[in-house]
Amino acid sequence: MRSERGFSLERILEFLSSECTPLVIASDVFPAPRLVEKVAAAFSAKVYAPQENFSKRTKSRIVRSFGLSERERHKKDALAAAVTAYGCSLPVINRIKKKLLNEGVYDIFDAGDVMKKILSGESGNIHSAISSLKTESCRIEAANNLIQCPAR
Repeated sequence: MRSERGFSLERILEFLSSECTPLVIASDVFPAPRLVEKVAAAFSAKVYAPQENFSKRTKSRIVRSFGLSERERHKKDALAAAVTAYGCSLPVINRIKKKLLNEGVYDIFDAGDVMKKILSGESGNIHSAISSLKTESCRIEAANNLIQCPAR
């Protein structure tokens, strides 16, 4: 885990781009700071902000199992925001995984890909996101192997 104070917007975007494509950018304060909003906008990601600011005690409780020292306050803040945002997303992630299993494509598609389609607004629900991924996959396979995709 990496955490720094005073990162410029450009440096944050460069770092994140080299590591991942975030779907959610989390804040530990409400409302989320402008910088958090800008980072999220750059990736077309959603912003998670708690309904009220976390107390120091709440942050410590949330991150206790990660073994951070009391002096690593900035890391604790960031980790508490990320863990809480993940916890709020977990029911949807679990529904996505269940739907992938039920449709027999759990080993083919990633829950993150489905979540990305939903969060971006490209798909309105889990079923349409999976259908879209199936169509895209078939088109790629067809282009690579010159096969015909079944009609929808």
